[in-house]
Amino acid sequence: MTITEQTKRILSALDSWVENNSGRAFIASDALHCVEELRGKPGAPTAAVLWQSENPDGRYAEEGKVLRIFKIVVSRGRGLKLVTGESLSEGVAGGPAMFDLVEQAREVARNLRMEDEPGELQLPIYKGSGPFSVHGYILDAMEIRFALYAQIPFQDQ
Repeated sequence: MTITEQTKRILSALDSWVENNSGRAFIASDALHCVEELRGKPGAPTAAVLWQSENPDGRYAEEGKVLRIFKIVVSRGRGLKLVTGESLSEGVAGGPAMFDLVEQAREVARNLRMEDEPGELQLPIYKGSGPFSVHGYILDAMEIRFALYAQIPFQDQ
């Protein structure tokens, strides 16, 4: 399965999250593009899908197995409260609490099921969640990190 296929499937899996939160989701090319999009269209919860890296799986590297790391970055899309910690558990401007949004998106990631090859189901490996930062600056967003295995095609040489 290609990076493009996996990324599009992750985005598609977020459809119900988007609908339930009257929000939106998109694929970001990098962290700066993600921030630009989050700032450019405020007002509703947003999820960005980012591909972070691909690494050979040591046990099966010769067979072309790789582990791809992805992030889902979640933003409330609303301004900060004076006491910013409150918005994590109580919400802002009538919107859901940040922790609730992150937990919902985390469950989307954890429930991904992808069939790389017929009969070979790929399950996500949850890697954790936390504040989203760019160049050392912590932003008003959280990230969910997870990995998916994939089989890359063999090259005839």
